[in-house]
Amino acid sequence: MMWLWLACTSPEGPSPLVDSGTAPELPPLLEAPRLLRRVSLDLRGTLPSVEDLDAVEQDPSLVLDYSAEYMADPRFEERLVELLAERWWTRVDTFDITPNDYGLDPIDNFVFAQSIGEEPLRLMANVIAEDMPWTTAVSADWTRANPLLGSMWPLDRDEGEGWQTARYTDGRPAAGVLATNGLWWRYTTTDSNMNRSRAAAISRLLLCADYLGRPISFSENQEVVEVEDAVRNDPYCLACHATIDPLAANLFGFWWLTLYSRVEEESYHAERESLAQDYLGVDPGYFGTPISGLEELGWAMSEDPRFYSCAVESSAELLWRRPVVMEDRPGLEAMRQEFVGQGAHMQPLYQDLIASPEYQVAPSETVLVRMLSPSQLESVLVQLTDFEWTQEGYAQLQNDKKGYRVLAGGVDGYAVTQAQTLPGLTWALVAERSAQTAASSAVAGGGILGQELGSVRSPRDWIATLIWQLNAERASDSELDALEQAYEELAQSQGEAAAQELILSVLLRDPRFLSY
Repeated sequence: MMWLWLACTSPEGPSPLVDSGTAPELPPLLEAPRLLRRVSLDLRGTLPSVEDLDAVEQDPSLVLDYSAEYMADPRFEERLVELLAERWWTRVDTFDITPNDYGLDPIDNFVFAQSIGEEPLRLMANVIAEDMPWTTAVSADWTRANPLLGSMWPLDRDEGEGWQTARYTDGRPAAGVLATNGLWWRYTTTDSNMNRSRAAAISRLLLCADYLGRPISFSENQEVVEVEDAVRNDPYCLACHATIDPLAANLFGFWWLTLYSRVEEESYHAERESLAQDYLGVDPGYFGTPISGLEELGWAMSEDPRFYSCAVESSAELLWRRPVVMEDRPGLEAMRQEFVGQGAHMQPLYQDLIASPEYQVAPSETVLVRMLSPSQLESVLVQLTDFEWTQEGYAQLQNDKKGYRVLAGGVDGYAVTQAQTLPGLTWALVAERSAQTAASSAVAGGGILGQELGSVRSPRDWIATLIWQLNAERASDSELDALEQAYEELAQSQGEAAAQELILSVLLRDPRFLSY
């Protein structure tokens, strides 16, 4: 597994594009073209153009200008869905309700499950892409829906193809992502749990306060008692339940009397909001403050400093591709203050994170390479070669029921909740097979590489341009000598097309291409 890391380390690097006051022991930083490649992959899921690479090679300060330009690209919103899915875990392969319950063909299961899981992600991605305040994510009176969701659920959806703004017509309060079916179909509950797992999910996702990460102490009293009596009276239990139960009490409009019922699960039940007192013995609240229920939950969160700290911290983890550590806290606190001061808009926060040395750091003995995620690999191969890896209607890098998302290093939302950080055998096999088929697609005329093959100059010039385009690094003479020789030998024995396919297949498996 060390080969990828070794191939991508760099002994030296440039100075930061901005002075952030980071300690001098920070590892070397990426050269500007390679940094631009990272920015483009993170913000759009695609590679920058050769023209963009040429520009930042001449003027490294342009990288930050390009990052703003990339956030205005329509692909930014699509990429945000992929990023947020890594943390929100809603893009799962199956739900309690199936296509059968809606009279749909089982072959539609992939689109069915993906549409449901993406609803909350699409809402948040739209908030960020349209540069709305982040508080909109928990206060909006709208959601996002595609035609399938618009036909299934009680929604008034705007006309148009793809994902459009929609509003529920079942009387649910305006609470942004907290009022989406997609969130609560993923985070279900049971008769004994009574929305507590949902409250824990809210706390983890929006406040970065993980109830499941707290140490648990048990009373020394060994007398057997009823569980519900203990959570209301035992001081050891109350350490968590004093806050999580009132939080859970806000969610009884999503309480389903019968699980696995389409009618029960697709609609909000305002008449059940009062059941919190019957089931939990508490009224709706927010960490000691009484509130009226879901309609005030988003407002209460927007008044909580942890809501803003969590937005900064979680965004840093997604863009830095690593957990936040204690040494990061001072810099993130400065970003939080700026974030709150400018109205809690996420795009300026993303700009600050990209400008930080923590983002720009190059692989080294202490910093692992960033592996292309399955979604990044998929979108880049489509961009370059038009190769879309599907089987029986399933996108192979977007699911695990019939695909290879986890095997390619991704997150499935249940068993695997963290992206792979080191290459493994299954990852290498996925990379190999996708490279081979994508190369064949390009030689057949697919994508921007297929278009460029029609105007190939000398093999050496084409290979040099290709390496620059794919890796944002200039090829060395020795590398060009070896690849040119391989090209000419195969061209003589099997023809130009076979030689082109070989070179493309090799370069699409290059560690520099598969990392960023």
